[in-house]
Amino acid sequence: MSDYGLYVTAVEKQQLVACADILADPTVTRMEREEALSWGYRATVDVPLISKADVIGFVSLYNRAPRPFEREDVVLGLAQVASQAIANARLYEKLDDNLRRMALVSESALELASSLELQDTLLATARRLCLAARKKRRGWMNGWSRKNGVPFPA
Repeated sequence: MSDYGLYVTAVEKQQLVACADILADPTVTRMEREEALSWGYRATVDVPLISKADVIGFVSLYNRAPRPFEREDVVLGLAQVASQAIANARLYEKLDDNLRRMALVSESALELASSLELQDTLLATARRLCLAARKKRRGWMNGWSRKNGVPFPA
């Protein structure tokens, strides 16, 4: 990442970094200049997306003309909204996974409590473990279930 000094600065300072003219700015690396020339832009604004003091992504805006960006405050505000949206989506995903696992544990408890037969209990436990691990039937359990004529969920 050292070839991209603007990004490094944005990460280290955890703030917006703007460059009004990439070709004229002495702090810009050779790699950044070459990339700007190949893509045809001269100005850039790089904003780190921050959640809980960690950089979780970037928003970069480019302009073909060498000039400062106006309304950097709006760009920064939108980046903060994007950061929060990403953090919320990650949290929602974790909550959804936890809810699914809790439902699986509850169903497993009911199923295990309904039988006193050791083989039924072991098979129910194996089924639930496979479901909890999100694994398709395969390996020894698949072979065992076919050999013993026991249906096993996919």
